[in-house]
Amino acid sequence: MKRYQANGKLEQILLNQGFIDTTSQIDKLKGKKSFKLTKNSRKEIYFDYINIRILESTKGHDSCYKMTEDELKYLLLFFKLKSTDFKEIDHNGKFNFKKSKERLDSLSKELQSLTKYNMHKPRRVKLKRILDSFENINWN
Repeated sequence: MKRYQANGKLEQILLNQGFIDTTSQIDKLKGKKSFKLTKNSRKEIYFDYINIRILESTKGHDSCYKMTEDELKYLLLFFKLKSTDFKEIDHNGKFNFKKSKERLDSLSKELQSLTKYNMHKPRRVKLKRILDSFENINWN
């Protein structure tokens, strides 16, 4: 399984996913980088030298040194989902690699149960939208 670090390869993946480089001149001089989906977005991926930090309005969410392909997909999902949908993964809207995996697995099981018994159609639609968004993330 591939592992991604705070380097040019991950930077190119982010740019191909629609992120823009919002690095300040001071951070460029220090060798740091910053990426957002839109210039005024509150959510940010910050390459703090070798660390990959996920920020929102200067509050930290989670960070890592290396990430797997699945962890990169969780990260991209955090940025691409509407906040109301992401709150299904974390009710506070906080991003965490481990919690994202656990909640997506749980949401998948919940969707299967609801579908099996044909219950709560609006909930099924929402869960399917979240899970489809995750499955449709591709950068290759």
